[in-house]
Amino acid sequence: MTSQRISRSGSDVDGRDGTTDLPTATNGPEIARPEIALSWQRSVTSGVVRTSADAHYVPCAAVPLRFLRAAQPVVDRLADKLQDHPVAIILADSDARVIARRTSQPKLATWLDRLMVSTGFSLAEAAVGTNAIGCALEERGPFVVDGTEHFREHLQEFSCCAVPVHNPVTGVINGVVGIGCRTAARCSLMLPLAQETAEQIESRLSENTSHSERVLLESFLKTTRRSSAAVVSLSRDFLVSNTVAGPLLSPADQPILWDWASRMLAACDEYTGELRLSDDVIVVARCTKVTDNRQTI
Repeated sequence: MTSQRISRSGSDVDGRDGTTDLPTATNGPEIARPEIALSWQRSVTSGVVRTSADAHYVPCAAVPLRFLRAAQPVVDRLADKLQDHPVAIILADSDARVIARRTSQPKLATWLDRLMVSTGFSLAEAAVGTNAIGCALEERGPFVVDGTEHFREHLQEFSCCAVPVHNPVTGVINGVVGIGCRTAARCSLMLPLAQETAEQIESRLSENTSHSERVLLESFLKTTRRSSAAVVSLSRDFLVSNTVAGPLLSPADQPILWDWASRMLAACDEYTGELRLSDDVIVVARCTKVTDNRQTI
């Protein structure tokens, strides 16, 4: 089914006062890489406090099951290979919320729990400042943050590299895989391992892509070519959205969209009406059945 929605107006995020808090010889890495300096700037603008150790916990958010199913066997194999090494493998969703973490080192696990690098906690750059998971999503590519390159002071003994995992059919980022450790134990092979792991997960996602999902994607592309509105194409466990719709949605919205479209299209091929999203915002949406050989997808 394809759902078109009107956009809603957003609000600007106010930064702190006119002061800056960028990497220097006294408050950050001695020589800041350009991508780290930019991330520190964004962290300041987002109002992240360097001395704070607060983290955002999201206990009830919907888990991206398709991504998790594709990633779990790959992560399990890597964890077995790394069981004698003091590293952790971290999986996060497309909002930078940690959805899984694997390490065979109890002391490392306890330490990461204290840092709140654990399941359910957000590592979004706007929430905790410069970190590999959050920055990989912001930059849409591999990212390494080493020790004092972290914006938050409590993370500055942690090193991590992270790589986004893209849906091979839609190109949408489904999540992030990261490998992290204490800075003293960091290894140059961590990034190549994370990149290889991401590629293997993407391969499994491709293998698991069904014919119906490809039909949905074709319908989505046709709709976006002729419309500048927010567009979503989805089934029970598949969703792709354009750049207009992306900022309006959270993972919790997929089951809401699917339930609404299924009910509204039960007796017709197209419907327009109001829809309440997970953040309690009401939008006007038009949904249309997508068919293949006269069968509803």
